[in-house]
Amino acid sequence: MAVRASRSSDLSPNAFTYGHTPNNARIVLTAGMLKLLDGRRLKGVVGPSSATRATGTYC
Repeated sequence: MAVRASRSSDLSPNAFTYGHTPNNARIVLTAGMLKLLDGRRLKGVVGPSSATRATGTYC
C-alpha cells in the first residue's frame, strides 16, 4: 500500500494523518515542516505517521 501524502501551505511546522480507513488515509506535511527539517528528520516524522495509517489507529 503506497503512502499518500499532501502538502499544506501553512508555515507552522506540523505533520498529521487523517482518513477514515487505511485505504483513504493521507499524511499531511506543512510547508513549515518541510522547510524546517532535512530528509533524514522528515523520515523520522513520516515513519510513525505511516504506521498510524497502516494500523488504522487514528485519534
